[in-house]
This record gives sequence, C-alpha cells and structure tokens, in this order.
Amino acid sequence: SQARQDLWRALTAEAHATRVSQTFNRRETTLVTIERAANIASSLELRNEAIATLALPIYDLESSLPIDASMKLSVFDIELKHCALALANGDVVVRRLADGAEIQTFTRKLAQVPDNQGLPASIEFAPGGGALSIRYQRGALSVVDIGSGKCRFTRDADEPRYQLNRGYFSSDGNSIVAAVHSPNGYEVLDARTGATKADRKSTRLNSSHLVISYAVFCLKK
Repeated sequence: SQARQDLWRALTAEAHATRVSQTFNRRETTLVTIERAANIASSLELRNEAIATLALPIYDLESSLPIDASMKLSVFDIELKHCALALANGDVVVRRLADGAEIQTFTRKLAQVPDNQGLPASIEFAPGGGALSIRYQRGALSVVDIGSGKCRFTRDADEPRYQLNRGYFSSDGNSIVAAVHSPNGYEVLDARTGATKADRKSTRLNSSHLVISYAVFCLKK
C-alpha cells in the first residue's frame, strides 16, 4: 500500500540520517531502524546502508550522570574517574563516574567564601584527583581536599572583585599557579597551605586577566 511505501521511505531516510550523525549510539539505533524498514521490504539501498552501519565503531557506555538545571559547570579529572559539578546554589559536588555516587560536597560556607563571591566560575582537579581548585565569579580562590572533605585554604574572599583565571596545579600537584587580587599579581602557591612560593607582584591585573597559564608564568620567571 502507499502508506507502507511511505513508511519504508521514511525509515530508510531516518536510518541514513542517524548513521551520518555524531551521536555515540548511532550504530545500534541505525540497525534497529534498518530492521524495521527491512520488515516492510528489502532492497539494495537498505543492504548498503546496513553494511555501512556495521562498519561504524562500537561505543560502550561506561557510565552516565543525569543533567538538570541546577548544574552550571562540570569538570572531569584526567583519568575520568571523577567529575566535579558546580550547582546553582554555589555548592561543588564530586561524584564517582563508575556508579554516580556522591563523594564529597563542598559548600561556600565550608571554604569561608561569602555569598557575594557568586558561583563557582572554574574548577580544576589536581593530578591524581586528590584536590580541587575552585575560582568564584567575584575573585575568591579555594582549594579543597577531596579525601578529607576539608578546605585547604581560600584566597581573596574578603570582598567581591572581578573574576580571574582558575588555579592551575603543577604536574606533581604540590603547587598552584594563580592570579591573586591581594597582592595584585600572580603567584605560585603551596597547594596544601596556600603559602606563597614565588610571586610576580609587579604584574598588574585587571578584568581581562581571565587566563594566565603555568607555562606563561614559567617563561616570565
């Protein structure tokens, strides 16, 4: 019938569109659509589409996390074992990717960051995933310990200013390079205590200094 022919054409077009899309499960979805079309009528076109689909890589979903309007920022550690989610209430939640379990929740109160510092604007995992640096919208920088659930230190939370770059951990996780408001410049900080290891106090900062990398700091030493 005409209705079956129209359905077959629609399914064939859908199979092709899905196959050439960028969705991670396009292989499985396309094969299901091809099977539905083949139940109506077989054709060389469907055969070719099936062969092309079988050549696609197979992606196995290892884990997934629900996303909702409360999540404003997500960051993953380099080994893809954990993710940090910045929420609309200012909290940062660390979850294990294998099962989605919540490992720690870091509130602004825990880090002694006033509400007027705004929400987390950038987050970075330390190498090995043992700590996080959290930069807030109005300039405060906190480093928190994931294992203990405690705040290691907080800088520049005394008054709201403008946002600066994230705190970049060194490769061994022992130091952090970050722009700071007080004193105005950027520094190498001890990642556990926040004590200054080296500074560039002569470098004046303004609201355009949102990205200062560890490499650039080293070049200027």
